[in-house]
Amino acid sequence: MCRAIARSLSAKVFLLTAALLAVGCLALYVAVALALPGGYRALSAARAEEAASALAAELSGADAGEAAGIVERFAAENGASVTLSGEPGAASAGEGAPEGSAYTVSVAVELADGSSELVTITDSSGSLGIIADALLRLFPAAAALILAVSAAGAWVCARLVARPVVEIADVSERLSRLDMTWSCDERRADEVGVLARSLNAMAARLERTIGELRGTNERLRSEAEEATARERERRDFLAAASHELKTPLAAARAQVEGMMLGIGDFADHGAHLPRALAALDRMDALVCEMLAAARAESGPAAAPEALDAREVAASAVAASRELAASRGVELALLPGAACPVVAERAQLELAVFNAVSNAARHATPGTHATVSLGGGRLRVENRCEPLPPEVVARLAEPFFRADASRSRDGGGSGLGLHLAARALARLGAPLSLSCEDGSFVFEADLSGLSAPVRTED
Repeated sequence: MCRAIARSLSAKVFLLTAALLAVGCLALYVAVALALPGGYRALSAARAEEAASALAAELSGADAGEAAGIVERFAAENGASVTLSGEPGAASAGEGAPEGSAYTVSVAVELADGSSELVTITDSSGSLGIIADALLRLFPAAAALILAVSAAGAWVCARLVARPVVEIADVSERLSRLDMTWSCDERRADEVGVLARSLNAMAARLERTIGELRGTNERLRSEAEEATARERERRDFLAAASHELKTPLAAARAQVEGMMLGIGDFADHGAHLPRALAALDRMDALVCEMLAAARAESGPAAAPEALDAREVAASAVAASRELAASRGVELALLPGAACPVVAERAQLELAVFNAVSNAARHATPGTHATVSLGGGRLRVENRCEPLPPEVVARLAEPFFRADASRSRDGGGSGLGLHLAARALARLGAPLSLSCEDGSFVFEADLSGLSAPVRTED
């Protein structure tokens, strides 16, 4: 019980207020009970002296018979005991008064016959005893009323003072748990209202700050994940590049050593030197593509410029026609309107050239490959052997080949689609790869790179 009271501000305010009110009311009651008899006695004595003076004035000049009638009438009207005696004396309040009387007053008067009489007026009603007894009997009821009034007053005081403080304490405790699903009542105009408004303002600022911190943390987490993914891609790229370089390097080394030692057919240098040179050319091409991939990953971004994607595609088609012709593939750019974009020239050319050269290199011999632009989309399509979806999903990975042996024979390094995908990602152009019914489609959405339309004033 004591612990519960110690932890409750409302209980403390209620008990303290009730105790103060009860003690104050009881003290007032006791003070009234103690002071009332004395005050009543003094007031009664003062009034008795006035009445005695008036009685003495009325008795002056009256004879003995008239004096007796006047005294009886006075006693009946005032409820007091009045006596006449032949021995004059000084008036004295309370002197000779019977027990329980409020006052006794004596005054000397001279009657008409010249005789002197002492008039003594005594309160014989026992008023003081009645008052004291009444106060004593009323004490239980008065105490109960005092306690009830004190409890009601304490409850009102606790509700008005302690309840808002308790509510703010509860809000503060929830605020410490970063629970923002609350608000303080700001309708009060006193200090509690000021505290509530300040707490609401602080909570709003804290919520904004927490939101900003969460956003920053999410960005940092995303950047960290991206950095980890890029680092993993670099490691995988280097591992794959090392593996890819080993094959032509081993072939060139074997041919050179065979020619140096004159082993078998290798003694004919004229026949094997071109083969060694071809292996070195493949390594050179692979290294060049690896450098292009590195520049695409980490090179500084160039300033975007206004370009016509159709002109870039036409240049890529022209550069890949010889490769396509060597494989018996007809490569063509379908007619259409200009496709203005704003982008980094190097990245756009890298993406388009690798997409077109990939189609020229891997299209089925004797078929055709087409390049088209329309609706802000670049589409490169060629015929090929059907590819399962899981293979298509990996075509943009570095050095991945759907058919490794045929790709090497055709001179492919496995970096073409990877370079195109990375360049488009850097430009912010979505890429989709699909293969249905023996038709491979490379489609890039360039609508986000569209140049603003100029209007003449």
